[in-house]
Amino acid sequence: MNKLLITTCPQHTGQKNAREPRPTDSFLGRKPLGVKELSVIDVEKAGLVYQPASLMLPKNRRISREIFKSFPKKKKFLESENFTLLSSPDSPTAKFGVSVSKKVSKKAVVRNRVRRRTYSELRSLLSVSKPGLYLFIAKTSAKDAKGEKLKNELKKLLVVSS
Repeated sequence: MNKLLITTCPQHTGQKNAREPRPTDSFLGRKPLGVKELSVIDVEKAGLVYQPASLMLPKNRRISREIFKSFPKKKKFLESENFTLLSSPDSPTAKFGVSVSKKVSKKAVVRNRVRRRTYSELRSLLSVSKPGLYLFIAKTSAKDAKGEKLKNELKKLLVVSS
């Protein structure tokens, strides 16, 4: 049975304008230092779902910075609603890169969200992709793409490029 610890964070209690202590959550086995109040909540009853941070694409499947800067000359361009795909057959395994420029959003939070969502969906499409280098360049509309729509678009680009 999974249990979640909800604790009061001592970091925020001594601040001048702190309204109330903010809750900090952690999983069993990792106790924060200086815990004042401690309550245990059953995760299933609370409806909380723990998703591990390892939903990203593995690093060995990402394009390195050296290759990213000087993408191979022999490449193929494909366009979709939210992405431009540059693909090259110069790798024995499928490797991916995602580029999100400041044209998409001036806020780094938004650009990183687009990048994380894309890498997350690409992880589920590893079986569909053939060996090669794939560089996805996000367009301005990519910040609104989510879930199945994003997955279907990436899948379509990968299938067509193969």
